[in-house]
Amino acid sequence: MGLTCECIEWEGEGWAYIEPDNFSTLQKHKRQRCKSCKVLIEKGQTCLEFKRLRYPTEFELEKLRMSEDDEIFLPSYFMCESCGDQFFNLTALGFCPAITDNMFDLLKEYHEIYLISNKGTLK
Repeated sequence: MGLTCECIEWEGEGWAYIEPDNFSTLQKHKRQRCKSCKVLIEKGQTCLEFKRLRYPTEFELEKLRMSEDDEIFLPSYFMCESCGDQFFNLTALGFCPAITDNMFDLLKEYHEIYLISNKGTLK
């Protein structure tokens, strides 16, 4: 996706995530794969946990009599410590990276666009 903003207006399609405030340790019974770089995160390692949710579909609203305000939680996505650092750095710079994009590719893109192209103008 690149450095374009991934903060789109959500119209009930797909899922959204809750951005973590800080790192935590992986407490799942099984290892989890980093959604950014795809390395395995071992139990007890430092990582970011992105809690995911979605709103009910039309079927769930009609047949299961759910409310439009109900939130359905989905399995969390995880990001390793290295990718998590880059995620926080990119968001601090004002970008809204997709959590499934490789953070180091986005960092490289940032350097190419903003640092290398402006090299002659920095003083």
